[in-house]
Amino acid sequence: MEEIIKKYSDWWDKKTYNKNEILHNAGSIANNLFYIESGIIKVFIANEKNNKENTIAFFYDNEVIVPYKSFYENTPSITGIQTLTKSILYSIDKENWIKIKKQEPELNEFLLQETINILYKIIYAQSDKSYYGKSECYNLLLERQPYLKNISDEEIGLFIGSDRSYINKIKNKD
Repeated sequence: MEEIIKKYSDWWDKKTYNKNEILHNAGSIANNLFYIESGIIKVFIANEKNNKENTIAFFYDNEVIVPYKSFYENTPSITGIQTLTKSILYSIDKENWIKIKKQEPELNEFLLQETINILYKIIYAQSDKSYYGKSECYNLLLERQPYLKNISDEEIGLFIGSDRSYINKIKNKD
């Protein structure tokens, strides 16, 4: 992906985001695709009724993040995207991304692999939550995504369905 960014550098914007910045609000239409140079990002679904959110996936260096359905179909997204650490991201608007895809057909294979990776992250997380207790979920999550050791206990808790104090107990057990 770095080669594509270099080749079409005029179409990409590089920006540093602070921790906890919203990149995309749930309910809005996604107009930008992001490539993570560095940082940790979460995708979440907000529940307006009880004012809670459910984190569904984390993203890290060298990954692409975009609410795909919203981006390609011009429909409101059900997910929000937020930085969890200071992050350096490249973004590109939909129009320029489509131009690049037409000129670089191998990007379709890259995007397919990215989509499969995202799907597996979500499948693993959901199956872990179904089969294991919170302590095992926590350990498996950090085993599969060790960079998450750099985020708050509260964020990990939102992901595995627990609170900060329980995550502290798990950490102190190990």
